Amino acid sequence: MRVLVTGASGVFGRDICTRLVREGVDVVAMARRDVTVPGVEFVSADIRDTEAVEKAMVGADVVVHLAWAVTPLRTEEETRDVNIGGSTNVLRAMEATGCPRIVFSSSATVYGSHPDNPPVFTESDPLRPAPDIYYAAHKAEVEGLIADAGVPSVVTRSSPAAGRHLDNYEFRMFATPVLMSAKGETPVWQFMHDEDIGRFHAEAILSDRTGVVNVAPPDGGMTIPEIAGILGKKVVEIPLSAMQRVVEIGWKYNLIEMDPPSLAGYRWMPVLDDKRLREEWDFQCAWTGREALEDLARVLSRTVYIGPHRIDLPWRLAYVDTNPPRDLPPYDGPDGSDASTDAGLADAAPAELRGEFDSPIDPTYPTYSATNLSEAFPGPMTPLSLSVSLDAMLAASDGMVDFLDLRDEIAHAQRGRGAGSFGHRIYANVSVVREMAAAMPGMSPEDIDEQFLGIHHANREASSMSLSEALDSLRLLAHTGPKLLGFRGEIGRSEREAATLPASPDELGAKEDAELLAHIELLHDELCQAWNVACISNMIAAGAQSAAEKISGVEAFDLERGGVDDLQSAGALVGVRRLADLAARCRQLGSFLTTRSPEEVLAAIRPGDRPTGGAGDDGEPVDGLSEFATWFEDLVERYGHRGPGETELENEMFSDRPVLLLDSVIKAVKAPTPASTPPATRRALRERIAARMMNNAMRQREQARDPIVRLTHGLRRAVRERARRLVALGALVDPSDVFYLSYRELLASTAVGADTIARRREERKRLAALRMPNHFTGIWDTDAAGVDESDDPDTAEGSAVSGIPASPGTVRGRVRILTDVSDDLDPGDVLVAHITDTGWTPLFAFAGAVVTDVGGVLSHPAVVAREFGVPCVVGTENATRVLHDGQTVEVDGDTGTIRVVEKGA
Repeated sequence: MRVLVTGASGVFGRDICTRLVREGVDVVAMARRDVTVPGVEFVSADIRDTEAVEKAMVGADVVVHLAWAVTPLRTEEETRDVNIGGSTNVLRAMEATGCPRIVFSSSATVYGSHPDNPPVFTESDPLRPAPDIYYAAHKAEVEGLIADAGVPSVVTRSSPAAGRHLDNYEFRMFATPVLMSAKGETPVWQFMHDEDIGRFHAEAILSDRTGVVNVAPPDGGMTIPEIAGILGKKVVEIPLSAMQRVVEIGWKYNLIEMDPPSLAGYRWMPVLDDKRLREEWDFQCAWTGREALEDLARVLSRTVYIGPHRIDLPWRLAYVDTNPPRDLPPYDGPDGSDASTDAGLADAAPAELRGEFDSPIDPTYPTYSATNLSEAFPGPMTPLSLSVSLDAMLAASDGMVDFLDLRDEIAHAQRGRGAGSFGHRIYANVSVVREMAAAMPGMSPEDIDEQFLGIHHANREASSMSLSEALDSLRLLAHTGPKLLGFRGEIGRSEREAATLPASPDELGAKEDAELLAHIELLHDELCQAWNVACISNMIAAGAQSAAEKISGVEAFDLERGGVDDLQSAGALVGVRRLADLAARCRQLGSFLTTRSPEEVLAAIRPGDRPTGGAGDDGEPVDGLSEFATWFEDLVERYGHRGPGETELENEMFSDRPVLLLDSVIKAVKAPTPASTPPATRRALRERIAARMMNNAMRQREQARDPIVRLTHGLRRAVRERARRLVALGALVDPSDVFYLSYRELLASTAVGADTIARRREERKRLAALRMPNHFTGIWDTDAAGVDESDDPDTAEGSAVSGIPASPGTVRGRVRILTDVSDDLDPGDVLVAHITDTGWTPLFAFAGAVVTDVGGVLSHPAVVAREFGVPCVVGTENATRVLHDGQTVEVDGDTGTIRVVEKGA
């Protein structure tokens, strides 16, 4: 099927195009502004251009007519030229090209805005729009033109829209500082979520049905005070005459967008009956009107409109684009005439190595690194996790453009090229980050080299700042300073969303299909917002780290420790140690735990999968087991959303596999008493202040990450429910197949073939066998990613591996190289891994020391190990290749060396 969508750049046009592309429809999007929906053919044209409309319609099976002058124009003539003239062009083009069907987006306003309106309107009620409200009158007139033309049609009369995607005239109307209401009147508005409007239009396009239908929510209307309460606005009641005068003056002097006749529409907005929508079209809304307004509030709280003038609240972060553009062409200058970009995009690996979802690269920005992202995004990821994660990183890149007020070429590069996917792993574009650092006070490209690439520039001299650079710094400070002051509030909002949005399996099972898909989309979008907050907090922490190092050197990281009470990533470890301490105090409990497997302990405290009073397997009470069970359930309740590889949706978390936590508790009971953390070295006041600022920034970063994990786990549960239903429908063979869909495929109604699922599974296995480079420039291949010939798997006694000292102390222990958190690790062993994330944290309760290939002094293993006094060395690059199981090594967390003491078996 081929579909032409006119006016495709608006909120409904973008949504409809996106939904049609998901279903495999060939979509032509016509508009004056760019339509950046992936997969559509964009035609830049004006609806008033007869020839252009006809040319765009050639071969179309359906035309969706959305192009309209929504915002009131100054004269009836120019408004009519767009609305009636454009619609006439569409109908003429249908006749000329043979396009057989039209879907026309009309409006609830065609019923008229009058004080004697009935409580609700049905489709059979007469249309009586006021002739001077051009928007409504022209909609009614075009309905008549379509009827007179006799073409098969669907005419939708939609209630006013609301939702987080809104960016149109209605959004601006409710984004004013206060909402007005005439004294003695109680205007009632009914709202339909924009997603439901877009979904109904997409379904109507794909069907062969015709007719007129009210597109309205299942609940009734709301008064202006109710609306204001949901949106967090105040209501100002004034006499009607004063209200009319305000609108007249505001319109006359271009201070507001509402013309005087449209005030009647504000006062008497028609409320629609949805019976035909539900019963004849069998359409179920995913949102109520109230929920649609609550969703609108997510974006409305960030912006205020004074008439047509937008004011983004300076202390708020922007609501980022959650469907970010990918594969943007290289920058071609501010006017699009730069011929230096003819080379275009390039592949980053030979065809035999590339993955299906690999990103092309811009040769102007060719350097990528996984160093700072590998602990957050362990690879190779499943296609679903990869597509969601890349959405999040590109959305956060878009947010960084706003946060740093980036412009021109660097803004273009950051928006579309801030991150990429290679070998089913997420990489950050270091070339882009270096350019950003050059524009930031206190940062330099050399700082980025050190943090991302491990390149240390010795004897760097501070460069003087030119006048223009000083002015740029002041401009940046004026833009970013208020956002920094309001940043803790953004973290708090992210935490509140993460606490309320995720649903339990029972709640998910009770949702209708449309509600489940809308819930998945909302979780995805809020996850993107949370990643935006987290990436900014990471940038703040990196800046604080750079400043502290310049003042105190690497010793800065041991100057100030803030404890673990508010360290989010250490919560599970705190709980494990608390349980281990309880077992140490209760001898019978300790004996019970250390003589049984984690599965046996779990069966004892959860008989029938319910917490118990604490009897052993012989039925006799075990001293302390009841308290242990209570504490353990609390631990799972608080940190069950966490676990190994938290961003991989296929992975099970602690709530799915509580035995992982129990295993850590049992081994922590067996482990030697950990050495006390050595006191921080006393330093000069300025050094301590710098270290304290770094420590606070790091804790803020950890706080910002927790909502991501909670939202991801909420998405994981929703995806599992979606998988269950797809298997029941026969669209998938196995529930785990769902993770081999892309995010867009997950939302589509069409099934992905079993052969595609099988091919993607095999590709992931192939990519898992490759050792991807931590960073590359331009291209990576097997030589860059393979094992270095100098690496000796039989490292001789006395040889050493070097890395970054992350946590002080010296420990001797047996090497255990782990690729998964469930791999065997005995108390006192030296945990050696490529990287660890928060899911590995419970292992720190009994590991003798921690060594990683990847990471810096503010990476997860470094931060947690430092606070708990576990010797740690990170950033060795090759410890997992050089060392091997069974060796005895001495880990020196002060110098960053791992010396082989005994080769072992």
